[in-house]
Amino acid sequence: MPIPVVRGGKGASGVAEVTVTSSRVRVEFEEGGQVIDVIREDAPDYMISGRQIVVLSGDNNKIFSAKPIGGSYFCKFIGFWSREGEPPVAKKVDARTGTSGAGKPYKIPEHLEFTALFEIQSPKKWKKYQISNNLFYAFLEYEHGITMIKGDGSQKLEDFLQVLGVDFGADDIPFSENVLPYVEKMLLKKDKTVVISLNNKGWVDTIVPAPDDESEVVEPAEPPAKEEVVSPNPAIDQLRKAAQTAEGKDKEEIVALLAKLGFE
Repeated sequence: MPIPVVRGGKGASGVAEVTVTSSRVRVEFEEGGQVIDVIREDAPDYMISGRQIVVLSGDNNKIFSAKPIGGSYFCKFIGFWSREGEPPVAKKVDARTGTSGAGKPYKIPEHLEFTALFEIQSPKKWKKYQISNNLFYAFLEYEHGITMIKGDGSQKLEDFLQVLGVDFGADDIPFSENVLPYVEKMLLKKDKTVVISLNNKGWVDTIVPAPDDESEVVEPAEPPAKEEVVSPNPAIDQLRKAAQTAEGKDKEEIVALLAKLGFE
């Protein structure tokens, strides 16, 4: 009987031109020109042809994940990353040095980290693609069995929870050694739609609330002569920016959505 070999971790990754057929997915990486063919069953079922960021498995025979490059997307929270059949848990991340967008180094302390997953709802071209966002596990015990948020990464975590509908004046999180399963269920029940903007490396830049319907959209103020309309709604601003850089059907869908919501 053959001896199975399973290699963990991640393999080749980066910006690639993807070609999807009924039997295979061809990934042509821009940097280095590496070309990898994967059978269709070993790639996400939602994957389409086009330029995108792709991450393969450690042995490069399965597509681990794929996501768009830049742009803004209407998304739904679908849970925290976890191994199949297991609850989500935080993982330990060693201290390291990062680099800011301005090219300046900064220190990242040792911490616990977990990953939130979102599914794109629109534009339709990218529907069902997933976007991930890493967060510090900044949950600590407060008193009377309640959880508080404190420490490194607490502000980003607080903002994340608020955008997804958590009311810090009314909601509470019972403390346990791992609060992620409880928080996951809470956020799924809130069922909020958000607008996520990605940078040109595919990382999350901003997450803002999306207007649920026309009645919740704040009407824009009348613009000064020859000046752009300034919307008090950050989600609308993100959509306008996305419309400026999008092409083809993506651009048409975003423009149509803005028009439907009453924004030119």
